[in-house]
Amino acid sequence: MKLVTFCSSSGEPHAGAMVGRDKIVPIAHAALVLNGPELVDDVVSVAGDDDAHAWLSTLVNEAELDADALPPGLVTPLDDVALLAPVPVPNSIRDIPSFLDHMRAGFAAIGVANKTDAIGTIPAYYKGNRRTVVGPGADVVCPPYADELDFELEFGVVIVREGKDVTPEQAKALIGGYCVFNDVSARARQAEEMQLGMGPAKGKDFDTGNVLGPWLVVDEIADERELTYAVRVNGETWTEGDTSSMTWTLPELVSYCSSGETLYPGDFIAAGTVPRGCGLELGRVPNLGDVVELEVSGLGVLRNRFVSSRSGG
Repeated sequence: MKLVTFCSSSGEPHAGAMVGRDKIVPIAHAALVLNGPELVDDVVSVAGDDDAHAWLSTLVNEAELDADALPPGLVTPLDDVALLAPVPVPNSIRDIPSFLDHMRAGFAAIGVANKTDAIGTIPAYYKGNRRTVVGPGADVVCPPYADELDFELEFGVVIVREGKDVTPEQAKALIGGYCVFNDVSARARQAEEMQLGMGPAKGKDFDTGNVLGPWLVVDEIADERELTYAVRVNGETWTEGDTSSMTWTLPELVSYCSSGETLYPGDFIAAGTVPRGCGLELGRVPNLGDVVELEVSGLGVLRNRFVSSRSGG
């Protein structure tokens, strides 16, 4: 099942569930109309409520089998709404490089290859700016101190239950769903910052620099090391691959993050950039004005246009 946050013509954000490829059921409204459970109009709350999840899953399955299963007007065409990030303002963003080949290649490319000996010793992470998140279809705006932007194809999990000092097995209960993540980078500034042994800061912290979507997939992934992915720019495939080289599983990453620290519903934890999943490794970056598509099997396609802050496009 796929959960979304969307805006209708009123401009108010609502939680919804995808029905097929092109329809949305507004979750809270459906519960009210159909005498369902009392729900909070929020993706994280729904994903973390077992009763709500079970009721909604049944509802979606019935709607997909029979177009007339729901009252007229309850299902909204996807084209009539705007999708936001499934969690528009996460409680926090943690990004853990779990694909070590990317880390080695990236460090070498930005001139800090001396740090590669430490790669793989622990699942260390950096924290992103939770207030800069946008969703599918939004423009990603190049900050004024940069001339170009790089994409980074990642995926991660949204936490829906509190937990501290959990084991990887216990961590599975904290995970509410999975989504694609574009960890956009201003490479020149990132390289300057990391020469100082700090950052990334302004290399990644700018409005629209964290992209989540297109939805939150709440069905458990059987094995995150068996996913495939692709990057397309203006429809041209730039790279394809699979996640078999992932060092730490998502539950292991969640477990590490919970060590000595409580995780809270709405936290987002990413697994790092996949091999050859960024322009830095490929030796080419998109031009401003290009449309970048990041696809992960089972999780969907995250599509955004990179634009200039100077020209508005």
